Amino acid sequence: MFKKDLYTEVIRVLNLNSVSVKFKGGYLIALYDGVPYVHEASTLNAYDYVKTQVIPVSEEIAQETPSVNSADRSDYIFQYKIMFKTTREDDVATALDEFRTYFFTNKQVIIDGYTTAIKTSRGDKQGNIMITGGEFYTFYTIKVFATAIKNGYIWKDTDKWEMRVKDTGDYETLKLDLDLFATSGNPIFSNKTGKSKGLVSNTTVAAKLRIFYNGTTIEKQIYSWIMNDVDRDTLFDLKHTFDGELFEYIALISGGARTRTDNATTILEFDWIEADEWV
Repeated sequence: MFKKDLYTEVIRVLNLNSVSVKFKGGYLIALYDGVPYVHEASTLNAYDYVKTQVIPVSEEIAQETPSVNSADRSDYIFQYKIMFKTTREDDVATALDEFRTYFFTNKQVIIDGYTTAIKTSRGDKQGNIMITGGEFYTFYTIKVFATAIKNGYIWKDTDKWEMRVKDTGDYETLKLDLDLFATSGNPIFSNKTGKSKGLVSNTTVAAKLRIFYNGTTIEKQIYSWIMNDVDRDTLFDLKHTFDGELFEYIALISGGARTRTDNATTILEFDWIEADEWV
């Protein structure tokens, strides 16, 4: 059921194109008098087909890599083949560009009860063939990569953190590994036992960001802060776009660390608090 519903979504999005290229779904391409048709696996009756308007889409491969973790997640690779009159290649290329762009900006859809994130290739050209009557047709294959998850949230490109030193230059997008909410404050201790009794009541909200270090300007500034080479009172502008809504902060960094993971990836980790309005 999931595979069929995903296929339906692929056909739907292919037909959202601005150049009026019509795609028709089916599970098999067959040639009748040299012209390609698609038909359901259960019947040999071809769809109504106008060879200059309708492009058949057939499923070539489908591979699933299920996960055994608690998120109940599976990853899929699908490949579809399209065949069209070679003279229409420019319009088809435009339609495939728009198809790929759609999933980069509208990545998640509910399919068969699963939240599904989709990315696609633009299409790989396979070559031309001559059919009966001397006309040439072109084959393309389209790869679709899908992640389906039953419980949880799949990261969106629009869910991002951006940062800069306050009022300087453009924002840079952080290559985020983790964001985390926390509180900070001054610990108090028992005079009798010396053991901690908790934090004083004037705790402040602090948020932790962990980002991959890849040498951008802002990451170098955070690294310099961690290594005591930047003024501790440096103010930063933070922008967080979450699920289409923008949140903006003026921030102070209150602590940080630089970590190299087992796979040699470098991560910068820092705690930040929102600066007082008078700052």
